[in-house]
Amino acid sequence: MEETDELRRFREEWKREVQNRNTKEQAAEVRSEEGHAATISATAISSTPILKSHPSSVVQKIPLESFPTYQNAGNRRQTALEFYTQAILLEEQGAHDEALALYRRAFKLDSNVDRAYHRLTLEREIGGLVNDVGALSLAAHPPSASSNAIKEGYGSMTILDDRRSVSPKAERRLRDSAPKPHLPNWISTNLFDAQPISRLQFEAETETEPVHLNKLPDELLLLVLQTILQSADAKSLERFATVSKKARVITTEQGLWRSLVQRTYIPPQLIQEPQSLLQLYGDDYRQFYIHQPRVRLDGVYIAVCHYVRTGHSENAWVHITHLITYHRYLRFLPDGTVLSFLSSDSTVSPQQVIPLLTLANAGVLGSGQRLKSLSVGRWRLHHGRGGESDGDPSLLEAGPYISIDGLSDSGQSSTVTLKYTFSMRLGLRSKPIGRWNKLDILHYSSIHIDTDEETPLPLKHERPYWFSKVKSYGSGLN
Repeated sequence: MEETDELRRFREEWKREVQNRNTKEQAAEVRSEEGHAATISATAISSTPILKSHPSSVVQKIPLESFPTYQNAGNRRQTALEFYTQAILLEEQGAHDEALALYRRAFKLDSNVDRAYHRLTLEREIGGLVNDVGALSLAAHPPSASSNAIKEGYGSMTILDDRRSVSPKAERRLRDSAPKPHLPNWISTNLFDAQPISRLQFEAETETEPVHLNKLPDELLLLVLQTILQSADAKSLERFATVSKKARVITTEQGLWRSLVQRTYIPPQLIQEPQSLLQLYGDDYRQFYIHQPRVRLDGVYIAVCHYVRTGHSENAWVHITHLITYHRYLRFLPDGTVLSFLSSDSTVSPQQVIPLLTLANAGVLGSGQRLKSLSVGRWRLHHGRGGESDGDPSLLEAGPYISIDGLSDSGQSSTVTLKYTFSMRLGLRSKPIGRWNKLDILHYSSIHIDTDEETPLPLKHERPYWFSKVKSYGSGLN
């Protein structure tokens, strides 16, 4: 029994000794890390990190406080840059284990911290070199009266002298007298006169990858964009504009949008000339195309309508109701023709109906099989609110609307005499998901051909038309 107590006391003493030893070692490590981190922070502020990937470049000192300050999630980038800077200094000093630990912490916070660090370093390097060249040029050739005269003569050139500004009159005089590049008639020279695009470049996501698009002259790039606009809509051009700042600048060329506006806004879209309304949009053809109401010709307007009908049941305790679904289709053509189709078969999907909405199926071209319930009429866009109306003053305050007249069923036999035609008034609206993509039914009536008597039709179950783009239609302008 005594041996057991002695063994128990030995074990307890041994545990206490091990615990005390571990506690002392941890405290010593914490003090060592705190002192080492303070030394690293002080060194990071006063030292210059050397980029091994750019041994021949002259790198300026980058203290930690020179990094940009980020808010919220951006603080992770700032902390990652600090860890990355400290890791570079430790690696130069030979402390590879500590450097590796900081590298891991930096990349854990931001996987692109190396790109951010090298970008900031190169920006300061390039800025320092430009300032050095400017200082040397000023020291070798101090400004004089003759040099100031030269500056006024070449006001469009960038001069590394920030003490004097180039005269705006001299700059405008030089641009007016300078020879203009040989450009097509539809390309405006304002884009090249202001010369903002010559200072912009397409940049790759990774700095080491080449950007072959920069080798393409801007004039040729404009011709490519013009070809895109002729075969597609403006959405393709705007998608390209989101690539970079240069893409956004070059897609604002007025010549591109002027040609698109002139091809789009013709009767029956717009009765007067587009130039007469251009001042309302700051003489900007792009804003004109975005905000001026127009009927979409590159797709079909579809209305999905529902109503409930009571069914018949032999059992008095059972009530049967039917949910009836039918579709209305409207396709507008650039020559003022509109095709209207009513599909009461819920099993037929729009994908099956849309290919049938052609003039051939309507019998207008004299070929093809006539499609039942396919009507043909004439349409015109009215801009309302101070614009022209078609005889109904109440529609002037409703905003832009479409008038459809002479709508008749072309599927009837030639031996049957038409007695009625139909007339519609549709309000043209824009919703957040697109531009001019909704048609509200304002008025629907039937007109007796012999007596011209107009009878309004009830709109109990009708729903608005929503636009659906059809790729096979292209821009719809042809």
